[in-house]
Amino acid sequence: MSPFPTAGRQKVHQRRQSWQDEGYDNGLGMRSLAIDPTSKKVVVDLSGLYEMEFGFDPTVPVSNAEFVAREVRQETKSVENAKALGQHPNPALCHMCRRVKPLKPAYDKSIGFEWNPKPSSWPFGTWKQLKSRQHCVICRLILSLIVIDSVSCELHPCLAATDLEVQGTQLRTSEITATGEIVMSVEYGLRKVGALRIITEGNHLDAFRDGPVIQGQYSMVRGPKTMLTSEPREPATASRVNPDLLQRWFNNCELNHGETCSSTRYRDAYCTAIIPITLIDVWNNCLVTETTSVKYFALSYVWGAVDMLPTLLSNVRSRRQAGGLPQNFPKTIADTIEVVRLLGERYVWIDALCIVQDDTEKKSIELSRMDVIYLQAFATIVALEGDNANVGLSGVRPGSRPAQQVETLVIDTGSEHLDFTPTPGPFATDDTGKAILQLVVTPQPLHLALESSRWDSRGWTFQERILSRRCLYFSSKYVYFQCSREQEEAISECGVNSPIRGVGLWENPDVDARIVTSLNNPMDDLYLYYNSLDLPTPQARLRGTFDAYARLVEKYTSRTLTYESDIINAFLGVFAALNTAFQSDILCGLPAAALDLALLWTPTRRCPRRGQKDNFCKRPMLNHALLTNRDAVGLVSGPSDTIGFEESVDRRFPSWSWVGWNSPMEYRLFAGLHSPEPLPKSLIHEFAFNVDGKDLRTFEGRGSQVTGAQINPGPASNRHSVSIPIAILDLDRAENEDQYVASPSLPNVLQFSVPTVPLNTFTICRQRQYISTTAHVHSSSHQEVRHILDRRGKRCGLWWEQANYVYVGRLDNLRAESKMIFVAVSEEEDMAVARKGSYRVEGEIKMFDETVYPSTGAGSGLINVLVVDEDMGHEYGERVTVVRIHAKAWEEAGPVKRMVKLA
Repeated sequence: MSPFPTAGRQKVHQRRQSWQDEGYDNGLGMRSLAIDPTSKKVVVDLSGLYEMEFGFDPTVPVSNAEFVAREVRQETKSVENAKALGQHPNPALCHMCRRVKPLKPAYDKSIGFEWNPKPSSWPFGTWKQLKSRQHCVICRLILSLIVIDSVSCELHPCLAATDLEVQGTQLRTSEITATGEIVMSVEYGLRKVGALRIITEGNHLDAFRDGPVIQGQYSMVRGPKTMLTSEPREPATASRVNPDLLQRWFNNCELNHGETCSSTRYRDAYCTAIIPITLIDVWNNCLVTETTSVKYFALSYVWGAVDMLPTLLSNVRSRRQAGGLPQNFPKTIADTIEVVRLLGERYVWIDALCIVQDDTEKKSIELSRMDVIYLQAFATIVALEGDNANVGLSGVRPGSRPAQQVETLVIDTGSEHLDFTPTPGPFATDDTGKAILQLVVTPQPLHLALESSRWDSRGWTFQERILSRRCLYFSSKYVYFQCSREQEEAISECGVNSPIRGVGLWENPDVDARIVTSLNNPMDDLYLYYNSLDLPTPQARLRGTFDAYARLVEKYTSRTLTYESDIINAFLGVFAALNTAFQSDILCGLPAAALDLALLWTPTRRCPRRGQKDNFCKRPMLNHALLTNRDAVGLVSGPSDTIGFEESVDRRFPSWSWVGWNSPMEYRLFAGLHSPEPLPKSLIHEFAFNVDGKDLRTFEGRGSQVTGAQINPGPASNRHSVSIPIAILDLDRAENEDQYVASPSLPNVLQFSVPTVPLNTFTICRQRQYISTTAHVHSSSHQEVRHILDRRGKRCGLWWEQANYVYVGRLDNLRAESKMIFVAVSEEEDMAVARKGSYRVEGEIKMFDETVYPSTGAGSGLINVLVVDEDMGHEYGERVTVVRIHAKAWEEAGPVKRMVKLA
């Protein structure tokens, strides 16, 4: 662990005292904050030192007018102090850059200055402070790395979600391992956002996006000197993408990355079939029928409210004639066709043109083959910018993207204070040499570009990227390339395109800094687990396969769909791959081979049923103000006055599956599944399921299955067979509480027999705590948890909050609570090392009172539980949420085995 400065730490004010919980105060009157698990860095409070130096505490809130005035005072004072010492403060730098000195003289370098490797303990600045220093060339560049765009200047939402006490800019000197170039890495809120570069003769070809030219400037010593600039040679090629660069990326991947990207091993296990496909022949401007064995590109984009000029039954024949495609397609489609031509390739697949949109039967077939289409495409072109298909691909047409931001900084040669001595008059000569530096930034990391795009928020585009082996992303400023080899990082125009390592005092090269972002592709892990010879047991393979499945669900459900009922259709390509990986049916989104694991998803925010009309505001409000750990006060809504069948809920999507709810989902209970801890033991030994009202089928539970053996999955059209044991029920069998209902009145009813306990055996604590997001421990999510208390008032577990059931535990409706049960679906064995619980911004949330419930050794097991409400206006129960309970507390509650029927 290393000390790590930020813009300051907020003190605990009196308004925080209403939230009472032990273990989140460092004993000095301040919040303790969690150690960043990716970098192992600790946040250090420097507000006291800052106040001594600058005369104010930066953590005390002030008005915007006072904030601006304070920054002006700091700047004025800094200039006056420097002049009093005989210095010439550089007007192109702010008071913080003059203090921190990110540059230093380099007498052995032709350019005269280099990045300063000496670490500075001063907090460099928050987004708001950087915005107030836009007269500074360095702050302007840093600001461009953390905002969505230069017009709105709004902080990137992923960075804005970070706790205010962690937000701030950190600079650290780093080395590009491939070239040895020293850059200044920039972090914001403990996350890398890019790097600053000094333009030199050695890096200008890579650092300038639009191609360098020679222009007269002043030298470091005296007189004129040639200097590299980013101004384009010809207006016709201004800011346009260089197709030769793109081709080099593709060639390097195809020739040097072998099996990982060439689909000869990992993906071919899923896509052995060669299927017919309609493609656009960009040479002859028409539609043609080929097979997926030819080299073709695919397009992923957002349609939006634009006339797509789609292929229909009425025009498909004419479009198959040479020159039969129109010339006035939306810009994104037209630009994609142009890119394929520039690359010297012939075929591209675009859904609006290659699928006959009004041929319902064939369109349904095409949608079910998305996995084959995108898996076998050579590469997928992704249109990141905009919210419709008429925005185009930035950089394909002249003037379609802004010029690269290049800043010029003039410094007195050899000045340690980075001074600038102005020329006395317009015709005077200056004997003091000047160093003229040109500074640029690398592009934002691809995951930040993705996470601020409309494209990355759409449900239909998810499988298009996740199934692709190579992607070429066109953002508003840069083009990025990502393949299966480079799934953690992407290369880009003007990027360092190589690992970088810190060279500062606090760098620790042994720290594993893998961060969960939208860039991570669980499909690559799915292929690996399916083919790996290093996973000798079915359980090990199932562990890896389920981990990939869980991350796929988490990423997909965070996206939005125009039509809620598309929740399965937009995921069909991924389901096809999961069907093969698990070698079992996918039942309403959950793999039958791991049903007990897949049932334990958790929402990340308020979670209505799919299709349900929001009646939350119509429910009675209770006389409670619910306190939380982030100073929020939540109002408590009670249950409906009358329980009736909710007609608006789409019953095709059951409550027990994540597809039945309209919310992002996670599998937080299995966050540590990659550890040596074995899989939980399934308590569901057999279950029954009726598909849309058809015959009921029974499935064996996970304990008796052999899952994950490598088999030939067969042709793509036959990949949905069920390989786990199935039995058709005897319909003459008597129907009672302990037996399956042979003909359920609702579709997709799940039935199984497991230990259960009435909810009112326990008490659900009233205090809620917001857990951190999976992406950043210092970003608070919208999901709350509450402790579960036993009859002695001791903590024995955690309850994941569900908005419609906030009243639970408040003794406002004991009748409603009496209809709810805890349903045990799996148990986790005793552990030699304590399990990690969920985290909040301040640190780990302790699940148990360890004086009663041990976290290690004998009797330290856990029970994973579904909460079921059996008062839903019909004869079946519906899922409420999940909880985790200590095994000792569960046994003391006296569980009784019974049949559970979930709709």
